[in-house]
Amino acid sequence: MRRKLLANGLVSALVVMVVLGAATPARAGQLFAFNYSLPGAGATPMAVSASGLFATTDLVGSSYTIIGAWGTWNGTAITGVSAPGTFGGNDNLLFSSNPFLDSNGVSFAVNGPGDDGLGDVNVYASQGGYTENSTNVGVGPNFSIATPSPVYFNFSYSIPGTGTTPMDVSASGILTAFGIDANSYLVRDISGSWNGVNILSLLSPGTFGGNDNLLFGAGPHLTANGLGYAVNGVGDDGSGNVDVYYEASQGSYTEDSTNVGEGPNFNISQTDTETPEPASVTLLCAGIPFVLFLVRRRSRAQRLPEQK
Repeated sequence: MRRKLLANGLVSALVVMVVLGAATPARAGQLFAFNYSLPGAGATPMAVSASGLFATTDLVGSSYTIIGAWGTWNGTAITGVSAPGTFGGNDNLLFSSNPFLDSNGVSFAVNGPGDDGLGDVNVYASQGGYTENSTNVGVGPNFSIATPSPVYFNFSYSIPGTGTTPMDVSASGILTAFGIDANSYLVRDISGSWNGVNILSLLSPGTFGGNDNLLFGAGPHLTANGLGYAVNGVGDDGSGNVDVYYEASQGSYTEDSTNVGEGPNFNISQTDTETPEPASVTLLCAGIPFVLFLVRRRSRAQRLPEQK
């Protein structure tokens, strides 16, 4: 099986997100869009603007626990939520009403200086508003959360086989995603077919091949970690797991198998609504003749004279 060599920068940034994501089913918990902005303060003021997605556990009492974070912080990528107690005493609690954070707050890693110059950010409630764990960031009133709306994409790709036992691959279907920013999305569901068998479900981040399930509106549409899903077939590993990803060194897409080569295209197009899975459509169509038979049978019975 092909083993992906993840870029060193990506590995450290994704460790926390991958570990937490792997322990959480893709459909579990909640997903929130967040947005906040804070003024600068101190001798070297640093204004802050951040937005993106929080993945959480289900509501327990009045709070959720944030287990995943994606988005941007001052124009740099948010690369994962930090474990509780990592920076600023964070407990990663998110509350269902304002104030949405407590005095410990949530911490996440960014691909930039962050609050401590090392890429760590801690945002928390303070003085009737919100701030970050930096003397250069002031207190601001704006921290909002909302339930994001799904975006649906048609996807398709085909890749030729390679190696000693070549395996050509063809897949297509529907991706259900949520916007992180103007051009990037987190995929949360998938339906369709892979090499003629049904796609069963999305794999949680980090489950197979380091998948992060990120999708981009402009090419390349996937990262080097890629999109992971389970199929009703052999998949890439013989156990039904598939990971399709972008290989920058080749400028092409491939899957996590030594039997799958390189292909130039991973096609996506936005669609208005989610369509039924192929199996559901087949079942629906198969049921129509039976329903018609019952209708005809009932109508015929109603026309027959009563027997005394």
